[in-house]
Amino acid sequence: PCFLRDWELQVHFKIHGQGKKNLHGDGLAIWYTKDRMQPGPVFGNMDKFVGLGVFVDTYPNEEKQQE
Repeated sequence: PCFLRDWELQVHFKIHGQGKKNLHGDGLAIWYTKDRMQPGPVFGNMDKFVGLGVFVDTYPNEEKQQE
């Protein structure tokens, strides 16, 4: 558990490639949750959790008929 009242997270990443036509990945997620990660359908974690989840999704759902 984190017992700090104030905290800060800095994340640096770089995405590169051949342009928008190749930007078809699953994306990435940063999790800060009460419990440890449990396998599930949301970027590999369970879909119900207590905490903070920051998601960056690059999959073009509007082009594919998926949920």
